[in-house]
Amino acid sequence: MQKKANEMKKLIFPLVSFFILAPTIIVLLCILAAGKVTLGFQGFAADKDGNLYLGKNSEIEVYDINGNHTRSIDYPLDTTLCRHSITIIGGDKIIADIEGRYYFTDLYGKVLAESENPIFLYLMPKTFQTRFAAADGAEYRLFNAINGAKIIRFKDGKATLVYKAPAMDTIIPVVLALCLFWFLAAALYFLINAKKLLGFKEHEDPFHACDRHYF
Repeated sequence: MQKKANEMKKLIFPLVSFFILAPTIIVLLCILAAGKVTLGFQGFAADKDGNLYLGKNSEIEVYDINGNHTRSIDYPLDTTLCRHSITIIGGDKIIADIEGRYYFTDLYGKVLAESENPIFLYLMPKTFQTRFAAADGAEYRLFNAINGAKIIRFKDGKATLVYKAPAMDTIIPVVLALCLFWFLAAALYFLINAKKLLGFKEHEDPFHACDRHYF
């Protein structure tokens, strides 16, 4: 009876873990699904005045040359779950690639034209774009670090931090990964101890059942 009670106690830890982790994981997944956290940029570029345009999940965020957020531009469509990327040409026109359809807008998001011609594909940034050469000669570089992504503007030997990812963009994915690992570990621990509690035994190895004298 005492042994069974001890086995029951071993199930408390995984059960408590499930009650804590399940709602936590659901909340974190909802935050990701709502686009509140940016896991990757859909391209970045700068206009003729040096303002940075950063393509995120469902909008383009604009930062001035000093790194201050000035405005947000909605994509031409509701594209939260679509494949899309952005860049700027001529210093004054945004191109947004949304599921293979190209939208040309002004710097405030007003659609000027749209096309499905694949010739515009060469204008779009690569999947892992890390540099952008602006019309004014400045170069913008993306750096990924443990404490979050940064975009720095280089011009005339001067480096200016234009964008630093919010702490949530770094913390939420890490916390979610840890919660999922903990959940899986607790599930494995629960299954092992529940198996013992219910009296299941491993299948006996036939080689160990035989007398070694016969080999």
